[in-house]
Amino acid sequence: MNYSIEFIEAAKLDFKDTFQWYESKIIGLGDEFVHSLNSAVKKIRANPFQCQLQYGEIRKTLLKRFPYQVIYLIEGDKIIVLGVIHSSRDPIIWENRI
Repeated sequence: MNYSIEFIEAAKLDFKDTFQWYESKIIGLGDEFVHSLNSAVKKIRANPFQCQLQYGEIRKTLLKRFPYQVIYLIEGDKIIVLGVIHSSRDPIIWENRI
């Protein structure tokens, strides 16, 4: 099945804030974060049911090198990303985003 991926606005803001934070620490580190996120999204798109169930139908996958996780759900042929969240944050943060 060919899945489309949609980031909700809160997930887009997660991504933007994280990119800016890493880029402010070391020039180019934000780009490495983007590359890691893109790899995770490709993994999700290729086999969305492979990733670990977090809560109910909500799934997650971890980014390589960065302590972040992509939280998402699957609705038909659409993958909806609810958040790109630091692993040490309360995982329930995305509950309000459903």
